[in-house]
Amino acid sequence: MATDKQINANRENSQLSTGPKTPEGIAISSQNNFRHGLVGTFSVLAWEDQSAFDSLLERLQAEHNPASETESLLVKRMAQHSWLSDRALKLQSSVLTQSEPGCDSEKTLALYMRYHTQHERAFYKALNELQKLRKQKLQEEIGFERKKHLEAAETRKADLHAVKLRSLLVETEEKETAWNKSKKRDAEAEETSRLMQESFRAAEQRRAELEAWRAAKRQEKRKSLPQIAIR
Repeated sequence: MATDKQINANRENSQLSTGPKTPEGIAISSQNNFRHGLVGTFSVLAWEDQSAFDSLLERLQAEHNPASETESLLVKRMAQHSWLSDRALKLQSSVLTQSEPGCDSEKTLALYMRYHTQHERAFYKALNELQKLRKQKLQEEIGFERKKHLEAAETRKADLHAVKLRSLLVETEEKETAWNKSKKRDAEAEETSRLMQESFRAAEQRRAELEAWRAAKRQEKRKSLPQIAIR
């Protein structure tokens, strides 16, 4: 049975253990009989500031500027894990403010330290996933742009080939037309030459016939002259 001296000593020691003194520490300490909220579905606890979490989420969204639903989910996950990591630190502080930690407080402190490390790692995991996703998206965009450039180059090459082919066809047609015209002129000149030669031969023949006719007439005239003299 405790003596009066021991009872008085316990009373004096109890006055030294005042527990947490700050409003935040008192609020955390008042929740010791409730769940710490470090696992399961995320929620802002009653002793926490909802507007502070909303501000954290807005700052992360402004920093990373998510461009898709997946990126938005990763940014939100980062905000939640950052919040839970800070919560675990605050809970650790609430345990350390106790003047005489016992076996249970040591286990609780170790639990909060483990959750702090877990959520801190989860934050960086979400950040790495976001960076990896954006890197992959960037590579896909670069590949798509490169493919577009290659396709555009092939299109320009095909168009240039078509232009050269059309130019070659036009040039060939022009040469063929010029050759046909030259051939036609040659044929016309040959025909003209043939006609002129025929006309020349016909004229020569007519001249020869005329000369023969004149010679015959002169012969007849000479034959008739002596007969007139005899009479």
